[in-house]
Amino acid sequence: MWLFRLINFWSFFVLCLVVGYFVWQLNWLIIGLTIVLTVGLVYLSCKKLVFKKFDWGKISFWRWWSGFFILFGDGLILRSGILARTAEPLTSPWLVLSPAIFVIFATVTWLLFLRFSREEDKLEDLFLLSIHFFSAFSVATIIYKIGFGFDPFIHRAAETVLYKLGEIEPKQLLYTGQYVTVAALSHLTGLAISTIDKWLVPVLSSVSLPAVMLIGLRDGYGLKAAKKWLPAFLIIPFLPLVFTVPHNLVFLYGLWIIFLWPVAFENRKAIFTLLGLGVLSLVTHPLLGLPLFLFTIFIAVWTKLKSRSPQVLAALFFLIILAVSLPASFALKNILAGLPAFASLDFWHRLDLFFGLFQDPYKHNYFPIPLFWQVLYKYRIYLPIILSVSAFVGGFLFLVKELRRKIWPLFIFVIGSLIAIFFTSTLFVFKDVISYEQNEFSLRYLQFLPFVSWPILILVLDKLFSNKKSNFYFLSLIFSIMISFAWYLSYPQDNPKVVFSGPSVSAADIEAVRFIEERNVGENYLVLANQMTAAAALQEFGFAHYLSTSSGEILWYPLPTGGELYGYFSEMAYVEPKRETIQAAMNLTGVSRGYFLVSNYWPYADWFVERANQEADNLFEVDNGDIIILEYLKK
Repeated sequence: MWLFRLINFWSFFVLCLVVGYFVWQLNWLIIGLTIVLTVGLVYLSCKKLVFKKFDWGKISFWRWWSGFFILFGDGLILRSGILARTAEPLTSPWLVLSPAIFVIFATVTWLLFLRFSREEDKLEDLFLLSIHFFSAFSVATIIYKIGFGFDPFIHRAAETVLYKLGEIEPKQLLYTGQYVTVAALSHLTGLAISTIDKWLVPVLSSVSLPAVMLIGLRDGYGLKAAKKWLPAFLIIPFLPLVFTVPHNLVFLYGLWIIFLWPVAFENRKAIFTLLGLGVLSLVTHPLLGLPLFLFTIFIAVWTKLKSRSPQVLAALFFLIILAVSLPASFALKNILAGLPAFASLDFWHRLDLFFGLFQDPYKHNYFPIPLFWQVLYKYRIYLPIILSVSAFVGGFLFLVKELRRKIWPLFIFVIGSLIAIFFTSTLFVFKDVISYEQNEFSLRYLQFLPFVSWPILILVLDKLFSNKKSNFYFLSLIFSIMISFAWYLSYPQDNPKVVFSGPSVSAADIEAVRFIEERNVGENYLVLANQMTAAAALQEFGFAHYLSTSSGEILWYPLPTGGELYGYFSEMAYVEPKRETIQAAMNLTGVSRGYFLVSNYWPYADWFVERANQEADNLFEVDNGDIIILEYLKK
């Protein structure tokens, strides 16, 4: 089958690059050998796979006009994003788009529901859904001209080093799956590392998910009317699919696995595809990659078992292994680093850390929050939980016995993952991770679990609403409205509920880091600036400067993951910008020049500039005062 051929090609291609990288380095010879080897492996592993094919079929009047309006609506959405593209510091892409765009998005989504409910599987339908997914997943990449977030800039800097030098020292497995992919594609296409990195997850998700979901639901879960439910995938906020970092790439691989694994009941060859994806996930990011790798091994066993007793034993064994594997890996990492395995074994007194994962992170009492925003964020928190519980309860109550065999592995995966998240959130304090991000690993893992239940939810909904078309039309209209809300929640927000939105990297950040670098050619220096300016420095100069301290080398800009420079920046930016603070940072690193940067969007920015300038040696403005640079010379 063409889909499994493509997935096998992708998995083997990346895994061969990983092997070649560790054996030697990433260069043209390794890439060329990888292409030759991968084509051979794909042919041998997939040549006997045969599945139902798609056809174009006759195009009726309804299909012509519905297709036209779907493309027209998505075209308007993409055009709006292109026209709003900016290099200014932006806290949310929705600030530069008209609210009417949500009406257009909901309308297009409903048209897809209606179109898909009327016809057999046609190839052009996958194309239309891919275009709609692309308009859903690409808003940030289009609007943020330079980029948003901080982690993507770190990964792009590392990918650039790999592209130029062929290796990153020291070599480690962590993130390698993404790094070799981006670097190799840049070599093969001639496109910039930043371009490939920014678009990798949004484009790969848009192109692959429609086919993966359709074939998985139809040929794996046995849902003949699978196509009409496909747009409902967007009903849960889908932040991990809108930008590229290793975890998000593994998130996508996990969706492939969750949808396609039941195909292995009918064709054992599909097991090799699943195992390949499991290994690929593991070498890309182990946080979600390790559980997915274990799941694919469990599936290889589960699909062969016929009697109840072996199935129960296999399920219990997998549940235990899944529950302890991730906490055990964190404990082992601490031991190897010379740290205590656990921060505390008294997890009963740290239960608030676990339950906090399911609470509203945007609570504040600065002013009354309008009811609409309160309801919207209740939706954000509780809808994924409600849908997941409803899916499994409905699956066990309403679905036939044969389908229940396909529910149990997903149910066990969710339960085992929740146990793993419980121990991860309560037993560990992560070194070099800032306090407000200590639960980030648990949150990322938790974000995947509602999608695990999605195939079961669709089976239950089809069972309950398949009798009358009018029921489906009404339900799909409600879903389309809910999906427009989920679309809003899948990107950075700035509203009466979310009052501490971080801005994106701006042109002023780029100009500031270049200005400072040009003033210090051949010399080390340090900069105390916010994380967006630090991200701009990583984009422009990579890991150009390391400063020596008594505790080891650090980068010359503060990182939000913690570290010594970030402490000095926090003192300057959140307490008072005193010369003695930056002087202490210069003494720590042995540099003769230090810089403190104030962005004009800071609260009380004028006061910070006035206070800091009382003791600074020089003051410079960039981009018409968008950023003020205060220079300190060591005394």
